[in-house]
Amino acid sequence: YVELKQLPALLHLDIKSNLLKKLELKNLPKLYAMYCSENLLEELTIENIPKLQDLYCRWNNLKAIYYKENTFPQGLDFNNNPNLKYICTTDKNAIRFKELLIQYKVSNVLINSYCDFNPFGDIGLVKGQIKFDSDKNGCDKNDFTIPTISFDIFKDTLKFGSVIQQSPYSIHLNTGNYLFKSLN
Repeated sequence: YVELKQLPALLHLDIKSNLLKKLELKNLPKLYAMYCSENLLEELTIENIPKLQDLYCRWNNLKAIYYKENTFPQGLDFNNNPNLKYICTTDKNAIRFKELLIQYKVSNVLINSYCDFNPFGDIGLVKGQIKFDSDKNGCDKNDFTIPTISFDIFKDTLKFGSVIQQSPYSIHLNTGNYLFKSLN
């Protein structure tokens, strides 16, 4: 496990081809390039690194990526992580992560902005199709399928996260009761 934080002058970090399993990078205001490919990483956290332009973390065992930045790196490669199940990022960056997953031909990876989700605990699955019941007789095969929907997820009256999903959708959540509220 390696945690690097509050190194204000660090510009470039190359730690590829080590035996690292977990990496947390936080509060590195000048870091612009990070290379951590070919490790044994299972979890990667990037937080408060506003100038990051290159992030290469391919050929690891990543299960989860926590990318908590408002900007998206120009150079990002997380391909060849066959165990990847979860990416936490901003709603804005979720679209770009999805595009890369499609490019990598990877499916069944949950992407959302509620970072306290535990992808390794007891997980439930909510799935279905998004339909508009225009004739108000209950959803059936004649109703229009809505291709994309945005909604907030609440747990115990607190906003738990926001998700943009395509229909049909599937969302993994830890065990519990949730309220889904459409933003469309």
